[in-house]
Amino acid sequence: MAPLNMGELRRLFKETSADIKAHTAAELEKQMVGLKDDIEVLTSRTDQAETHVSGLTQQTRAQAQNICAMQARVLQLEDGLEDLNNRSHRHNLRIRGLPETIAPDAILPNIKDIFQYVLLEASDQELTIERAHQALRPPTPNPNVPRDVMVKILLFPTKEKLMMTMQDQPPTFQGQPQHASST
Repeated sequence: MAPLNMGELRRLFKETSADIKAHTAAELEKQMVGLKDDIEVLTSRTDQAETHVSGLTQQTRAQAQNICAMQARVLQLEDGLEDLNNRSHRHNLRIRGLPETIAPDAILPNIKDIFQYVLLEASDQELTIERAHQALRPPTPNPNVPRDVMVKILLFPTKEKLMMTMQDQPPTFQGQPQHASST
C-alpha cells in the first residue's frame, strides 16, 4: 500500500464522516421514533390514571360525606336510645331494706303489701306492678345487708306518690325500715 497524501486523507475522512453522520442520523431517527411511541403510550396511560384518580377522589369525597352523615345519624340514634332507656326507667323504684330471707317468688306480694300499707287509699289498679326482682348482684355474706329490690310500677303518678310518702315516713317491714329511691 502506498502512502496516502493529504488530499486522499481528507477525502477518506469526509466519506467516513458522512457515513458516520448518516448512520448516526438514521440511528437517532430510529431512537426518536421509539421514544415518541413510548411518550405517546406514557401520555395515554397517564391520562387514564389521572381520570381514574379523579373518579376515585370524587368517590372518596362522597363516601366521606356519607360517613359524616352516618356518624351524625348514629349519634342521633344513640341519643334517642338513651332517652328511651331513661324514660323506661322512670317508673322504677329501688327498695332498700327488704330482708334477704324473702324468697324470689314472694317478693312481689310483699312489695304490694308494703305499697298498700303506704298508700292506704290506692286501688289495685293504681298499684299494678309490672315486675319486681332483687338487684342483679350476688347476695352479701352478711344476711343483715340485703340486696336492693327493683320494682317497676306501671303508673308513674303512683310511683311519685309512693316516693313522697316513703320519704316522709319510711315504713317498716319485719322490723326493718324500707327506703325507696328512683333509679
